Amino acid sequence: MQRWSVRDSRGHEIYLTAERWEHIQDRHPELIGRLDSVLDAIRRGRREQDAILPSKYTYINRWEDLWPEYNCIVVKVLFRFTTADDGSAVENNFVVTAWPAYMESLER
Repeated sequence: MQRWSVRDSRGHEIYLTAERWEHIQDRHPELIGRLDSVLDAIRRGRREQDAILPSKYTYINRWEDLWPEYNCIVVKVLFRFTTADDGSAVENNFVVTAWPAYMESLER
């Protein structure tokens, strides 16, 4: 299965599968052809931890060249762990979804 991996500003590896990318494009055609922008939102975006599910994070990054009604890309990521062959815990952080949004006050 094809997937793309990036590191966020804190060094965590996060991946996006081809299946999730297809889901994102099907639901949000504004992001068709914007794979690099979605991955950059993870690399450089502001990160917020979910108040109810602490293993879920939101990455938000401003983009000036989105459709006129949008000024940022929002990416939801789940942080998980799997067990390696040697029994150690290994990060398994993945993109759940992403969408374009408009936010009045969005710090760079």
